[in-house]
Amino acid sequence: MWEAPSRDRGNPDSSGGPDASRRDGDALAGAPDSSRPSNPWPRLLAFGAVLLIIIVLTGTCLVSYARPPERELRANVTEFVLGVPKFMPVTTFGADPSGRTYGAWVTVNGDGSVTAVLSRDVSTLCHVRWDGGAPGAEAKAGVFVDPCGPARYGADGAALNNTAPRNLHTFPARLEARTTVIVPIATLTLGACRAEGATGCSTTGRAETRTVPSTGLPPEGGRQ
Repeated sequence: MWEAPSRDRGNPDSSGGPDASRRDGDALAGAPDSSRPSNPWPRLLAFGAVLLIIIVLTGTCLVSYARPPERELRANVTEFVLGVPKFMPVTTFGADPSGRTYGAWVTVNGDGSVTAVLSRDVSTLCHVRWDGGAPGAEAKAGVFVDPCGPARYGADGAALNNTAPRNLHTFPARLEARTTVIVPIATLTLGACRAEGATGCSTTGRAETRTVPSTGLPPEGGRQ
């Protein structure tokens, strides 16, 4: 039987038309579907950035740990008072029997030169301290005092009034560009002998040098 055409045929509001697709949540024209996962790329990029930072920091720490310690001491000249020794500890040098860490007593002199003496007394192996108020005909500004014995030394490490058989050991030191005090600690010069028969010291006219291992001071104690 013949049927009349439906009035809805071709109607955009009829089922199956474009508007019906919107009502059914068409992927292109319908309302957003909150059940669908969001774009993962921002989170992946953020995670990658954090991971990269962790890798870089870890690598930097490993390189710093594996790098051997600097074999020189550095300080700005403004940290010094002319003619007054300043102590710069070196933990790799170890410590004396009382637990006082060895290092270098560094003095910037008025003429621009720099003096650096090892803080270990040659005879007793104790850490010497600077006494700026101690009297002494040869050391008006003070003396180095050995807390374990009678030895007294001037700011340049020279034994005073025959109180020690040898001077303190010294390091090479310099003032760079008039701003930076540099003290290489890879080698030291043995203090000059001051008494007959003294050992572990430099004889007249002959400076004895020693290499300082990165693990500590050389074994020469200069004990008689």
